[in-house]
Amino acid sequence: MNIKKYNTKFILFEIIVIMLGIIGVTFAASYIMKSINVNVDTAALAVDYTGNLTLPKVDLVPIEDSSVDTNTDNVMRINFTVKGASSNPNIPIIYDVILSDLEIDSALKNEYLKWELEKNGSVISSGSFSPKFDTIKDGKLWLTEIQQDLPTNSQSADSYEFRLWISESCTGDITTCTEDMDQSNMLGKKLSGKIETVLYTKSKEALVRVPANYASDYITSLLDSNPNTMNNDDPDGNVRYMGANPNNYVKFNNELWRIIGVFDVASTNGGPTEKRLKIIRDESLGNMAWDSGNANDWSKASLQTYLNGEYYNGLDATSKSLIGDTYWNLGGTASYTSSSNGLASHFYGYEKGTTVILM
Repeated sequence: MNIKKYNTKFILFEIIVIMLGIIGVTFAASYIMKSINVNVDTAALAVDYTGNLTLPKVDLVPIEDSSVDTNTDNVMRINFTVKGASSNPNIPIIYDVILSDLEIDSALKNEYLKWELEKNGSVISSGSFSPKFDTIKDGKLWLTEIQQDLPTNSQSADSYEFRLWISESCTGDITTCTEDMDQSNMLGKKLSGKIETVLYTKSKEALVRVPANYASDYITSLLDSNPNTMNNDDPDGNVRYMGANPNNYVKFNNELWRIIGVFDVASTNGGPTEKRLKIIRDESLGNMAWDSGNANDWSKASLQTYLNGEYYNGLDATSKSLIGDTYWNLGGTASYTSSSNGLASHFYGYEKGTTVILM
């Protein structure tokens, strides 16, 4: 009986607390609504824009920079005008012109894919799509170097032409061209995006280009200060790590990998080279047959289908974006057991040879 009375009192106490809480909240909300009466409507900023918004499809081939003004077939041209909308407030407005929603194949991210922006008959900015020129962040590349004054709706619009082309890497007679001037790796690639204006009401500020920080440059800079764990004594001067346990760990796909080195490689056989990092997973994936079906055909081999299918599809999006097409030399040797034929510097020569080792 005593227990029953205690439970009853406890339940009544809970109900009273809840009721007090409800009354308190209702009173507070009522007080606020009667005491504050705010009506705010912010101004909208807009432009009257005429012309193409998206980059048109143009099949580009390398041309001389001097022919950009007169070449009509191999230059992407976008003409557009910009002025303030009639609904804008009567205040000074400035703006930038940018490329947004950019999607670009890695082979086009070099100094030979060039652009320039002309305003009212004069070129006001120019550049390339090389990361050494500027970083494309969140799919955006700024075209204007400083904000422009937006004409009011009653004034004449600013007239623009955006031009994009592939710059010929070999000038003069064809006999002066070398293999590293071959631009065939740029053909058949894609770039897409759109022209966008960004409006401001603050004071102007000059653009500061931010070239990408290359891991390859940083690693190369460590060579002289780490003679016991780094070397570049191969015929091409490639920087690589060496020794039992160098500090060459990186995170890739949220896994631990190790940097083998920085190598000058091409995307195609005989094409122009660029520095790329070669990495290897710290932990083995396990013992796997080259081809469990014994077809002796790499295109059908079980290891090939696993690495390029199941394993690749399991990588996160960021990791996939860091993988590029690369042409690797795969020559081999049967003799590598001594210091006279088994050093890393020897294997560079073997890889570029024609000896094929069948397992």
